Amino acid sequence: MHPKICPITGDLLAFSYFSFQPPYVHYIRVGADGKLKQLDPIDVPNMVMMHDFNITQNNVIFMDLPVVFDLGELANGFPFKFSRDAGARLGVMPRDGRGSDTRWFEIDPCYVFHPVNAYDDGTNIVIHVSRQNEAFGSSSDDYAEVGRLYKWTIDTVTGKVSEEMVDDRPGDFGRVNDKYVGSKARFAYLMSLGGEGNSEEPVYGNSLWKYDLTTGQCWEHHLGATTRGGEPVFAPSSHNGAEDEGYVMTIVHDTAAEKSRLVIIDAQNFNGPPVATIHLPQRVPYGAHGNWVPHNLVPM
Repeated sequence: MHPKICPITGDLLAFSYFSFQPPYVHYIRVGADGKLKQLDPIDVPNMVMMHDFNITQNNVIFMDLPVVFDLGELANGFPFKFSRDAGARLGVMPRDGRGSDTRWFEIDPCYVFHPVNAYDDGTNIVIHVSRQNEAFGSSSDDYAEVGRLYKWTIDTVTGKVSEEMVDDRPGDFGRVNDKYVGSKARFAYLMSLGGEGNSEEPVYGNSLWKYDLTTGQCWEHHLGATTRGGEPVFAPSSHNGAEDEGYVMTIVHDTAAEKSRLVIIDAQNFNGPPVATIHLPQRVPYGAHGNWVPHNLVPM
């Protein structure tokens, strides 16, 4: 699920979790040459829905959060349920270490679908995530409560994790400039969310957020009252430019016109109108995720 490509080594780092018997989780590392370097079991006590994970230059961080497999829930259409009593913890493992090297750090029970980025800060590890108090709880609805941007700081010396809300605006599907994946990034881009509390409002919001993770400042790009967005993907305009020198792109859908389009925004003029809009010939269903691939990496 949600593999990451290290911009420094070219390694693809990933994990799998859909095993019905221990070990429930495996760490996967594939070299830039496409060869498997590592496949290691990670010891977790329960079969949990581990949707995503984190990487830094030195570590990978697994999120053992209490959305636990429950066959009794299958009649409701989804065999997982939030179980606060299962606890929550973050597992830190050296990127080239073994599963047995993983150190676990307890946190308050919660759920995270998507982190934004993580980095090493001396003996600390800093992670920005979209955190929600629970998912698939009493309502069996993953978005009965939606995420807010939080900062976790793991102190690997004391074993404590501090937690700080960066902003109370609902948002998820966070991304940074891919050049900064696993390193300290100043800017992050999130999609706003709606539909909280099991309302009939669509989950996908009609704004994008750009955050300065150093100051907490947030800029909004409003997509339109009837337009719903997708994951904001950053594409640099030059190889050695500033971190936010480039474009933020997302596929959006206008629910009133029943039309989809690709919106391209100047990341340094985030509040401004799109620099380009590509109208698509047919509806693109909501899919949230996306990636930018430079033309020189696309096989011809």
